[in-house]
Amino acid sequence: MKIIKNFLNDSQVLYFKNLWETNREKSYVNWEGVDRRLQVEEIPEVISIVEPLIQRTFPVYTKWWSALQEQSNPHNIHIDKNSDIPNLNIFTYVISLDTVPEFKTIVWKDLTSDSDKYCATWSRLSSRIKKKSDISKLQDLEHTTQFEERFMCDYLELDGIFQYESGSAALFNGEQLHCTSNWRKYPYFDKRQLLQIHVYVDKNIDIVI
Repeated sequence: MKIIKNFLNDSQVLYFKNLWETNREKSYVNWEGVDRRLQVEEIPEVISIVEPLIQRTFPVYTKWWSALQEQSNPHNIHIDKNSDIPNLNIFTYVISLDTVPEFKTIVWKDLTSDSDKYCATWSRLSSRIKKKSDISKLQDLEHTTQFEERFMCDYLELDGIFQYESGSAALFNGEQLHCTSNWRKYPYFDKRQLLQIHVYVDKNIDIVI
């Protein structure tokens, strides 16, 4: 995981916030029902902003996808699933459009191509696995996967915590287990906005984040 300060400048942040406000009616509810999304990767102004930023880390890539998101609930531990093309790796940028310390993205080093299978295996074996941390008590992770009063996040190896700062981004392998913090526990929040970018790269290309 890599945290990139000032990934977007102030005028770019304002552009994306205005883009959402003026096009929200075109957004759709994602299949999990957690957020609304507005795909933006085909907008010429977005292309002119995003492609030079992607190329700083990915000089060669197959394609990219991007959407503005308005989340209504926190995400449980999951991965960003790859496309139907098995020879591509997926990398994820989470970009904050606001500075809000309570909004966090937590990323672990643990990789999987099937998070449901990973969780099921962990539930079955957790009593025999040694804890790696008490992060469930240190961060807002009450909403994440648990089994018999054990939280799966305590058995994962932490990679990093991204605290939302306007214009900054977190970049990580999409197959790393990750989640949002439980920001809905704070009664003064009912939604949060962000920009997400997925970059798809041939598996034969070595990428160092």
